[in-house]
Amino acid sequence: MDSPKPQLPIINPTDHTPLVDVLLELLAWQQKQIEALEQKILKLKGETTKPDIKPSKMDKTRLVVPPRENAVPWEKDHPRNAVLEQVAQGGMAEWKKESGYHRRSITENAIYRLKQLFGDSLASRLIETQVTEVHTRIAALNIMTYLGMPVSVQVPVQNQQSVCEKTRRSMSKR
Repeated sequence: MDSPKPQLPIINPTDHTPLVDVLLELLAWQQKQIEALEQKILKLKGETTKPDIKPSKMDKTRLVVPPRENAVPWEKDHPRNAVLEQVAQGGMAEWKKESGYHRRSITENAIYRLKQLFGDSLASRLIETQVTEVHTRIAALNIMTYLGMPVSVQVPVQNQQSVCEKTRRSMSKR
């Protein structure tokens, strides 16, 4: 929005005719419309590029991103430094257990599967129908997962030797 705003033309008061008055009203109306659109754009830009993160919300969160092997501490009192200390003391595997990193990994894998099967975009435009579309996709994914699960049944075994003999007989017949 760095472009200059259109200005109303300066007209001599003696030049006023009904046509000029209508044009001036039209220009004033357009100026208001442009300013209203600029405000909407600035508001949307602010909402999408600057998330509403307040210190009170940040206190309740914790960092669950594993550091690289050659990671170095950042500025004093940064949450990443505490993660680095935990990894240095107990190792990466221990940190992953304590931090619940496996839940993040499982979530990322589920989103990957969802996108691979159904694509990474939604067809719906309205938020209500997008929610319905996502729920439908997840229900379909759950059904596919259920159908792919093996059915395990415990089979009683009389004695180990009889099972081995039956297996040998069936192998020798081939």
